[in-house]
Amino acid sequence: MDNKKRFEKIVKLIDKNTEADDYIINYNFNNNALTRFANNMVTQNVDVDKEKLDLTLYFDGKKGNLITADLSEDSIKSLIKKCENICPHFLIGCLLNNSKEPIN
Repeated sequence: MDNKKRFEKIVKLIDKNTEADDYIINYNFNNNALTRFANNMVTQNVDVDKEKLDLTLYFDGKKGNLITADLSEDSIKSLIKKCENICPHFLIGCLLNNSKEPIN
């Protein structure tokens, strides 16, 4: 599948399955190829595609962020639910000293 179409499918799936106020999607696709030669011939030829999805959801000034390399529909739905579950436990802009007061 074309990367653009793949990304559009992922966006539609996330949009359909979340009630977040806002979200950020970072989709990364890499193609790694390796060819080894020995004795004047190809001894190994490897072509690997790798995908990664970084999802950040925002609810009422709180966010949840998770990353997955499994981009099946069920995995993305699970990622959405996990992000939604961690949102209440994280305040945007909290100090590094674990202050519970957000930075204005």
